[in-house]
Amino acid sequence: MSPRTLELTVISANDLEKACFFSKKDLYVVVSLDGDCTAAKHETPIDRHGGTNPTWNSSVNFRIDEVAAQQGRLTVVFSILRRRSLGDKLVGVVRVPVMNLLTNADANAAAAGSGVGQSEQLVTYPVRKPSGMLKGVLHFSYKFGDAVNQSDESVRAFPGPSGPVTVHPPSTPTMVPEQDPLPPPPLLEVVHHHLPTDIAVGDQSPAQSGYEHFGDEYANYYIKMNLF
Repeated sequence: MSPRTLELTVISANDLEKACFFSKKDLYVVVSLDGDCTAAKHETPIDRHGGTNPTWNSSVNFRIDEVAAQQGRLTVVFSILRRRSLGDKLVGVVRVPVMNLLTNADANAAAAGSGVGQSEQLVTYPVRKPSGMLKGVLHFSYKFGDAVNQSDESVRAFPGPSGPVTVHPPSTPTMVPEQDPLPPPPLLEVVHHHLPTDIAVGDQSPAQSGYEHFGDEYANYYIKMNLF
């Protein structure tokens, strides 16, 4: 079953609990839908002059799951509060099962021969104080709208393009020209020093410092070649 809209208008209240002499008389109403965690809360403007008989004339809308409403799982909650600098104070609460609103609206619509529950209904409910005592009344009106088509909602949520769409071809990637590979590094010339074969090796007596185990002639040869 498709959901239906519930349109509420918080009109006024009468004979609410009086505030103490020094308290402000600023009253407002927070309207919520108990049983639906996705429903947002709505707050009326503040009445600053009505005192115990405030007037708001503020409208709010809810989307109602009719199956949940008929099973008694949805309740409209009106919380009347007084605005204070040290924290708002709860004056009273009105709780109305949506099932009662549906039954009353459908019965009145059938009697009047109009659409199912689509005529506006004006009702009055007592206000219950935090202590549990009843004090004052709340006046509001309501009516149920037509069922909301889920497919229509999807179309509205994701509309198509409003005008022609220009499709651009993909851009050609920039080609980097090939470069010749770097030349190989120059080869290092390795010089090999060959010892002359005609040098006679002297005796094994100790030679000069740094030339142990070599003969004098062999050491003198390296000195001449500037290899040391």
